[in-house]
Amino acid sequence: MGSLPKPSAGLLLSCLPAGVDSFCFRRTDRGQWLAAVAGCVIAIGPKPSSFLLVPTIPPGSLPFTLSLIGGVGGSITLLSYGYWMREKEWTDPKSFKTVHTDL
Repeated sequence: MGSLPKPSAGLLLSCLPAGVDSFCFRRTDRGQWLAAVAGCVIAIGPKPSSFLLVPTIPPGSLPFTLSLIGGVGGSITLLSYGYWMREKEWTDPKSFKTVHTDL
């Protein structure tokens, strides 16, 4: 199966009887993907320090990064706020002052 192009492999799998499990074929595909990714990593030859995954912010981009974090966080908060209001039972007019202060 490894040397067949994907369309041919798909055609072959579609011709199998209904009771045949295709787990072995899926496992082979995963192995091919792993080999492809590992091959790319080896071919590129990154520095070993790049595997540490330490986030860095380029010089001068701190305002953009903070606005991106604030925009995403604020959007999620506003989308979830109606749910939180129902959970805390802030549905009467007396609780509006609390909601306005909270927002």
